[in-house]
Amino acid sequence: MFVDIGANVGIYTLYAATRMDAGGRIVAFEPMPEAYRRLRFNIDATRAQRTAWPRIDVVPEAVSDRDGICELALDAGNLGGNSIAESARFSRAGSAQTLSIACRPLLSTLQALGLTRVDALKIDIEGGEDRALVPFLTTAPVSLLPRRIVLENSDDLWRLDLRGALAARGYVELFRTRLNTGLELLASGVTGP
Repeated sequence: MFVDIGANVGIYTLYAATRMDAGGRIVAFEPMPEAYRRLRFNIDATRAQRTAWPRIDVVPEAVSDRDGICELALDAGNLGGNSIAESARFSRAGSAQTLSIACRPLLSTLQALGLTRVDALKIDIEGGEDRALVPFLTTAPVSLLPRRIVLENSDDLWRLDLRGALAARGYVELFRTRLNTGLELLASGVTGP
C-alpha cells in the first residue's frame, strides 16, 4: 500500500504501480485540476497494456490539517510548484493566482477509503508537509503509520515541528539528499494511539 501526497503527473505513483500486481493499492492525492487530468491520463496510458494492475484511488483534494477549503497558490512556471503553505518557494515566474480547492486531513481520508495499513508514503507539497503530517502523526493508530516515508525537505517553510513529530512516533532517518529525506519506522520506538 503506497500513498502519494502531491502526486502531480504521477512519477512516483506510476513507478509504484508498475512494480505491483492486482493485489497492490495506491492512493494518489492531487488537488490541482490540470495536474489531476494529466495524472489520470498517465495512469490510463500506462495501464493500457498491462494485465496485472493495482487499485489506484486518485483523490482530487489537498492533504491539510483541516476539512474545508484551502487556497492553493499557483506557481506560474511550474505545474508541480503550487502550495497551500502560507510561505512557499516558487519558480522565477512567481505566483500571482490562487485557486480554492478542497482539503482534508490524511487520517480521515485513509479511514474513509478503508485502509488498514500503509507500507510507504511520499509527500512533496511545497512547504505544506508539516500541516499534512503533524496532525496525522499525532492521532493515527500505529497500524496506519507508514513503514517508510520520503519527505520533501522544506524545513525552512514549516511552522510545525514535523521532524520532532516523526521522531516521537519512532521514525529514524535513512538518508537525506538536497531535496528529500527517507525515513523508516522502528517498531520499538512507536508511541501514541
